[in-house]
Formats: sequence, C-alpha cells, structure tokens
Amino acid sequence: MSVILNPGFSASISIKNNETEIFEKKFGSKKEVEFFLQIYGKSAPQYPIWQAIFVPARTDNWRDLTKDLLLPTFINHAFKIDHFVLKIFASIGAVVLDVLTIIPRLITSPFRAFYNYKTENTHPLISFIKTELPFTQLTHSNILKIDVNLEKIATHWISCSTGDLNTATKTITSGHCYVAVKSIPGSTLKPRIVDQVINYMEVNKEWQKQQVSEQRVSTSLKF
Repeated sequence: MSVILNPGFSASISIKNNETEIFEKKFGSKKEVEFFLQIYGKSAPQYPIWQAIFVPARTDNWRDLTKDLLLPTFINHAFKIDHFVLKIFASIGAVVLDVLTIIPRLITSPFRAFYNYKTENTHPLISFIKTELPFTQLTHSNILKIDVNLEKIATHWISCSTGDLNTATKTITSGHCYVAVKSIPGSTLKPRIVDQVINYMEVNKEWQKQQVSEQRVSTSLKF
C-alpha cells in the first residue's frame, strides 16, 4: 500500500463526552492549539476530600447527589485505587467513614444545593461548546476529554554517491487531557502526550518507511 505524504502542518482537537465526539476543531499552528488548551483545558478546582466528608459537592442532578451524599469517600476515592490490596483496605475504611458522617451530609445538603444554585459558574469549555453547538445536551457531564492531534510533514533532498535522494520526515504529536468542568471530589487523570518521528525515503516514486523513533511520552500540554 503506497504512502501519500503531503508536506505541511495540520492540527485538530476533538472534544468527547463519555468517549462520544461532540465537537472537532482544526488549527493552523501549535501556538493556536496551546492557546486553546490554556483557556479551555484547565479543570475546575478540586472539591477537598475533607469537605466532601461533611458537605456533598454536587447537587445539580440526582445521580451525582446520591454519590456525594451516601458514599462520597468510597465512590470518589477508594473505589478508584488501582492496587487491589490497598483498594480493599481503603474501601473498608471509606465505607465506615461515610456511614459515620452521613448525618452531617444530610443536614448540609439543602444549604449546599442553595449555594450551588446561587453561585453556579459555567466552565469556559462548556461555554465554548454551547456557543459553537447551542443545541448540544451535556447533562451530567462532569469530565470532558480533549483529544489532540498534530502532524507535520517536511520533505528534503539529500546528496549521496549514488545521486540525490528525496526524503521526508513526519512528526506526530497525539494525546489527550481530561477537563473537570465543575468542582468534583477526586482528581482527574493526568494528560498524556506522545511524540514520534517517522522518516521516509522515496524509492521508485513511492515513499517507503525507513526509521521510526521511540515514542516520547509526557504529561505536559506544551508541544
């Protein structure tokens, strides 16, 4: 299968809700992508765990309210631990703590609901989506995912003993970040950005892959 290489730069982001794409935008430079992520890719402040023990964080829908009211420490923290043994011990302690502190949460939940209603702040990413897609429904969306893809292709001639060779370099940057669009208990996953360089050589008017660099993984949103 022949490879088609068109010199130039392309970049795009894809916003997803529960792995379903709801919006895609193309860019003309890396700086434009970085600027977009700087404005819209920052999560809302995390709701402190010590506060979630006594005051439920989310009250705008029943699903989140029941989580934060009944078992906030277990659901939002202990259940997310990867290590199996630590998860068991943490879950036991979290359930005990949640049962012992359910009365304060029941008492404070109406006041928290009133506070959330009066001080509701729309995250910039939500405002952006509603501006671009005014009829999009984002019910119960606490965390949105932004997929990032950048690709740069450059061709150049190399002189050697057998003649001039046409070569090409493709630089690919791809990854994602998770954006908490409201203050939620627990932290979001870290960004994951992967860089890779692929070198090609033109043989008999067809591009053939010559070398693929090792993937460089980072958690920085700067490219």
